Amino acid sequence: MHEKHMQHWEHRTFQHWQTLTSRRAASETGISSSPGMYYWDSSASQGRKPEEWIWWTSFIPKYRYMRREEIPVPIKSCGQAQEDDIEGITYESFSISPEMYLKYLMAECKTLGGTMIQGEVASLEDVFALDGCGDAVGVVNCAGVMGTKLVNEGDAFYPTKGQAVVVRGEAKRISTGLGADWEAVVVPRKGLNETFLGVTKIYGVGTLDIDEGATRMILEQAKPLAPELLDDSGNFEVLRVQVGLRPTRTGGARVEIENLAARGKWICHNYGHHGAGFEESFGCAETVVELVSQQLARGDFVTQHKSSISTRL
Repeated sequence: MHEKHMQHWEHRTFQHWQTLTSRRAASETGISSSPGMYYWDSSASQGRKPEEWIWWTSFIPKYRYMRREEIPVPIKSCGQAQEDDIEGITYESFSISPEMYLKYLMAECKTLGGTMIQGEVASLEDVFALDGCGDAVGVVNCAGVMGTKLVNEGDAFYPTKGQAVVVRGEAKRISTGLGADWEAVVVPRKGLNETFLGVTKIYGVGTLDIDEGATRMILEQAKPLAPELLDDSGNFEVLRVQVGLRPTRTGGARVEIENLAARGKWICHNYGHHGAGFEESFGCAETVVELVSQQLARGDFVTQHKSSISTRL
């Protein structure tokens, strides 16, 4: 179960994307609305109604309980679920093309007066010494998984290895299947003629090598969720296999101010979002803006800097 503040971040991000997609084309932002399906076996629901354990059913559009004949039956390699053991819901959500969305956000940042400064640092304090950062009074730390080298959290902040497969064609909907010993995810990437299939979660592992067995498992688990992408032989056309590292933190994301020894200098931490960085992004940014605004108001910089703080970022 998500912590309440993380649920708030996700809800606010969802609302922001609703507004964004009503004003901007998916070809510009990489965000598009998409029908979704979520199904599970009894090991996940434990006999509960969806509203009792899926927290976002309270606001998701077009939420509907599925008829049994609408739900794809997991193939045997995906778990031990029986046909009468499966439940599911449909809804409307968003699919995201990460590279397109990040390019859009960077363009928005530059439009609002932001600049990009690139460099390598051994500590967060070193950011203040980078060219162009000499007048900075604060740093927002969104370092991702490499932030494990910049903060002293020991085993509480660690990588989680994830593997996914990208295949040709756009699935007709977002789909997620969940069971005791299996999980399958299908996310179409609109405008790119490809679909993301996933995904594995190996906690505490920071290597980027490809597991061929995991690739086969992901492809097999996704077949009942996106049969429209299968060729005449019943297989996907694989474009690439991706391996990444999620920034996982015990207790959830850290979003708070840390005052430094140097007078007037501070860090606003914003890391440890695991695999929810995009879906929590806007809501969490609002919290960061609030924290930074409060911090500036306590110092001598409020008149000069506070007006530049904008939730549009």
